[in-house]
Amino acid sequence: MSTTHDRQKENETLTETLTRFLRERYRDAVGTLAQRYPNERRSLVIDYDELFEFDHAIAEDCLAKPGQMREIFEEALRAYDLLADVDLANAHVRVSNLPAEHTYYPGGFSPTDQASNYRAVTGEVSNVTDQYSKIVEAAFECRRCGTMTYIPQTDSGFQEPHESQGCERQGPFDVNYDQSAFVDAQQFRLATPPEIAEGSGTEIDVFVEDDLADIVTAGDRVTVAGTIHLEQQIQGNQKTGKFDPYVDAGVLEVNETDHTDVDPQQSLVEVADIEQLPGTEPYELREIEVMPSSADLRLQNRETASERIADFEDRLSAVAEQI
Repeated sequence: MSTTHDRQKENETLTETLTRFLRERYRDAVGTLAQRYPNERRSLVIDYDELFEFDHAIAEDCLAKPGQMREIFEEALRAYDLLADVDLANAHVRVSNLPAEHTYYPGGFSPTDQASNYRAVTGEVSNVTDQYSKIVEAAFECRRCGTMTYIPQTDSGFQEPHESQGCERQGPFDVNYDQSAFVDAQQFRLATPPEIAEGSGTEIDVFVEDDLADIVTAGDRVTVAGTIHLEQQIQGNQKTGKFDPYVDAGVLEVNETDHTDVDPQQSLVEVADIEQLPGTEPYELREIEVMPSSADLRLQNRETASERIADFEDRLSAVAEQI
């Protein structure tokens, strides 16, 4: 019998149940995604508490079987009857706002116990790589018959076709990069905040893809919800018995950031205007010119970005008063 916490109807598939959940709870959000997909938005974010209220078992399965449930959720989104003629085949469904009992600092959980589970990790970004392109579907062209074979790619290694779908021979194959599918990807390291950590603290690597890439910078305080994985470490050419955890991110939320956007051209114009005014000493001009002209102001020597901007404005005012 269906209850408030068991919404899957008799003879209803899980995909149909989740499509109904989206229709009942996320109609407006799905409509907005369809309007803005794919240039402005590529993900639908689901609140865990709302999913738990709809169906306890489904919500708990999202924590215990994240890969499987993500695929079913995205299938449910594709099955959603949209008014607009939009194909959401590559849209993501991301579950956010995990309960406090499933949210940890780096090092605040057992990687062995939490491996393969969907959990939230919160901390401070200590290091960020540049963005790179990651292949998610490789197109292999048979040299013998020219037939293209498409193979989905995962983090477990580059997968090649066993045989051509055209001539049924085992290659050889060339990767056709123009026909392959890529996404933006990035890696960053998440550390226990210094006010929480004892000693040097603990760090964990986080991998983000597609619309989650190029969001964070070093120093940001973030919460990442994702699947905990274990990666075997290699020493030289030998595999070791050590496995380090990492997070395959599903949701990325920036809680605090040190990043402040400042228009460097505006600062340069102000300096140029003062430089043209009579009575300004060269020393005063040099003092202004060494102020930051970058659009990225960071915390340095315990000064906040706002303090540095205020100091810059004070120096400009001081020069103007002396003119």
